[in-house]
Amino acid sequence: MATGSAHRSQAGTWVARQRWTLDYPEDLEFFRALWRALGAHAERASTSEILAVLDRHPEIVALNHSLIDDKRLADRSVAASLRLAWGRSQAA
Repeated sequence: MATGSAHRSQAGTWVARQRWTLDYPEDLEFFRALWRALGAHAERASTSEILAVLDRHPEIVALNHSLIDDKRLADRSVAASLRLAWGRSQAA
């Protein structure tokens, strides 16, 4: 898993590899740790602020990272690429 500046240089990949779903106990740990890290501002935090906190705290990302389904993520990436290519062909 990339951390720190690697996150910023591969921002799209890094964001896509986040798991912001509450299905398992590890997900709940992730959200609790994120909430604590955001502090008093948690209720009003923007996506960019959340990503900045996660960039500074890779240990929070690691809490549920093992639950990411790489095959499903790859399938979604391929599907998104195909939709993008199809959209470009329609615009031409």
